[in-house]
Amino acid sequence: MTATIREYEALLESMTREELIALRWKAQWRAKARKKQIAPEIFATGDIPIWVVRSGRGWGKTETGCQWLGQAAADFSSHYAAIAPTGHDVRYTLFEGVSGFLRIIPEELIIEHNKALPSITLWNGSVIRGFSADVPERFRGPQHAKVLADEIASWMYPEEAWDNIMFGLRLGPQPQMAVVGTPK
Repeated sequence: MTATIREYEALLESMTREELIALRWKAQWRAKARKKQIAPEIFATGDIPIWVVRSGRGWGKTETGCQWLGQAAADFSSHYAAIAPTGHDVRYTLFEGVSGFLRIIPEELIIEHNKALPSITLWNGSVIRGFSADVPERFRGPQHAKVLADEIASWMYPEEAWDNIMFGLRLGPQPQMAVVGTPK
């Protein structure tokens, strides 16, 4: 069934300002991204829980992962985790980096940014919190709907961190993880 122009107009008129900003953000990413930077259909439908993006430097892995997790957080109010090898990597790559959350998520959608954690809270109540993989015990307890795991080949304790992350990956209708990194 194809929607009519009037149905599309009614849908757009029913959306909040923030929903329209999120829609524009998603459309801009889809127009800019290469085909391989968009989650494969089998992942998008939830048929597989983990999407791995492995490529060389400059391919856009960090932006791909941050776009995926940020847009998921805009779609569904929950808790999300962004994990990098060290606290420095979390803050200066995933949050404040040139393709991190604070650069890609429209500022109108972010209602709070806590540099100390680091974390950001979106207008819809979603929280994206950064974690350092070099302290795997920190993953005991927190639960998440989706996880972005950056550069796991550089994690100090990969097995322990992975196991603890997987225990908490259980919120929402479709818990998933995107793993992005450079081959090592």
